[in-house]
Amino acid sequence: MWTGNNFDEFERQLHIIGDNYIKSFENNIFIDFSLFNKNIDNSLDGFIKRKCDAINGEIAILPDGNILPCGGFVGCQNEKNFYIGNIFTGIDENKIKLFLSQGLKIKNESCKECKLFNRCQNDCFALNNRINKNILTPDEISCRINQIAIKEYDRILAHFMTTKNKCFFEHNKNIFERLDKNSKIK
Repeated sequence: MWTGNNFDEFERQLHIIGDNYIKSFENNIFIDFSLFNKNIDNSLDGFIKRKCDAINGEIAILPDGNILPCGGFVGCQNEKNFYIGNIFTGIDENKIKLFLSQGLKIKNESCKECKLFNRCQNDCFALNNRINKNILTPDEISCRINQIAIKEYDRILAHFMTTKNKCFFEHNKNIFERLDKNSKIK
C-alpha cells in the first residue's frame, strides 16, 4: 500500500530524474525517456487526452489462440471475460464494439472536477481491472501518481520554454512547427 511517505519519495525521485533530464539537454544530449517525452509532447500538443490503445493499436494473442484487447489483460484473474475472439474461430465484432464503447463511460467522482483530467493517463482499462476489478474505475493511487508526474512534466517544459534550449527545440521541432502553423505558440 502506498502512503503519504511513498508519494513524497516518488515526487523527490521524479524531480531528481527531471533534473538529470534537463541537464542532459543542456549538455546537448537527447534522452529518450518516454515517461517525460510523451507527456511533454502531449502538453505541447494542447493536452490531448490519450486514448487507450486496446484494440485500436494493440492486441494480445495467447498461445491457445485467444485474443485480448491488449497485453495488460494477459494473466489477470478474469482474463476470459475480455476475450474478443480467437485466431482459429475469428473475431467477435459485438465484443469489440462493446469494449470500445466503454471508453466513453469511465467514471470516478473525483475525475469529474479534476483540472488534470484531459492530461491524465489514468484510463487504462487493464490497470483499472487489475486494481479495482472494474475497467471503468480508475484507482486513487494511480491518480495521485499521475498528479505528481504532471507537475514534474510542467516544471521541465517550463524550464525548456524559458531557456529556449536548442537541443530540446530541435528534438520537438515537428510539434513546434505544427503549433506555429496553428498559432498556439509564438
